[in-house]
Amino acid sequence: MFKLLSTTGEQSIDLQPGRIVVVGRAVTSDVPIYDPTISRRHAEVSLIDGGVKVKDVGSSNGTFLNGARITDAVAVENDVITFGKVAFRVKEVSAPAARPRVVPPVSAEFAGAKPAAGTIVRALPVSVSGGVPAIVTASPSGASHLKVAAKSLEELREKKLELLLEISKELSKQQELDRLLDKVVEFTFQVMNVDRVSILLLEA
Repeated sequence: MFKLLSTTGEQSIDLQPGRIVVVGRAVTSDVPIYDPTISRRHAEVSLIDGGVKVKDVGSSNGTFLNGARITDAVAVENDVITFGKVAFRVKEVSAPAARPRVVPPVSAEFAGAKPAAGTIVRALPVSVSGGVPAIVTASPSGASHLKVAAKSLEELREKKLELLLEISKELSKQQELDRLLDKVVEFTFQVMNVDRVSILLLEA
């Protein structure tokens, strides 16, 4: 298997067999890259036998393989793929070990009975990440659980979008599932007025 690691070491693109990954500046991209030389929908990358298939999807500043502009090409280990002016190197990685499937028992809460006491499965320290602290407030306004205060509906929308961008940037940097889940929990506590967070993983 292969992955793409930015030459600055700040971001990686994990690739899975049979999945096409969209790279672009839009927050809806599979891998958002916030750089002015990146188009909103810039390129598609996917795993193939022996390498990584790269396809430019009409970007403004182009996609390059080892310095040569391409529209459709195959990269192998140690090749450099550049989206606009953001470069990634192809690295070979071991296939991840299969995660054991754990079926938790049905709790009293879901069975319809009132639980006698709560159980903390995993406690995580809440740290400060990215530009999120500059956006959130100490407590939410009104009935909202989101810690964003604004004087107008327009300002509220702007702050929500800014918050989404900051969180997307941080989450896109995570290379491992466990670290990604930790970040999701961390951000939830930072931006929402909640006491606990539960994450359920669904096997497709």
